[in-house]
Formats: sequence, structure tokens, C-alpha cells
Amino acid sequence: MNDPRETLNRIRKQADNATKGPWVCTLNGDESEVTYANAPITWDDHGGEVFTEGDAEFIAAARTTVPALLDALEKVLEQHSPLADGPQDGDIGCSGCYDSGYDMHGPYPCELVEAITTALDGIR
Repeated sequence: MNDPRETLNRIRKQADNATKGPWVCTLNGDESEVTYANAPITWDDHGGEVFTEGDAEFIAAARTTVPALLDALEKVLEQHSPLADGPQDGDIGCSGCYDSGYDMHGPYPCELVEAITTALDGIR
């Protein structure tokens, strides 16, 4: 089994090697255009700027890495869901924390769910 930190480091390197974002995809007539930092990057032969090799690698990898990351996060969030009946009367506990014995009286959302939520809050 691969160390997930190695996979995350590889994905992070791909992201770091790409042009800084945010990128916005727009359609300009018959051309597709990706815009970042108010400068278009086109992939046609009409004299537009071309994206970098790092951009191309990031775009190509995104088709497989994004779904894999979504699957991983969804599995974690499925394991850390609200308990119908919390460990203490009236509490809403975290199923993952309760089942693991990590924090039998911990509230939902737990620190892990809050960390994921905070990281995703900045994505539009």
C-alpha cells in the first residue's frame, strides 16, 4: 500500500508547478480559454499565449487526482458523521471518533470534519 502522504505530496507538487490561480474557464467564440491573473492562456494556434508545461501536467492529472481526492474525503466524512444518539444524553457526537474510542464524548463536527470544512470553504 502506498503512503498517502507521498500521493498528496505528488499532487501538491503538480499544483505548485502550475501557474498560480484562480483560473476561470470561459468560452470565447469557438475557442476555449483558461484565464488566470487576468491573462488568457489559450491552446489554439492563433497566436495566443500558451500554458506552461507545469500547467499542462496539472490539467492532465486533475482528471484522475480530483476524483481520487473527492473519494478519499467522502470516505473520511462518511466515517465521521453525526451520531443519532450522542454518547451523552442530548449530545450529537461524532460516529468516527466515538467508534474509534478517540474521544467518546466529542461533539460533532469533530476536529477532523472542521479541518476538512475549513479547507474546502475557500474553494469556489
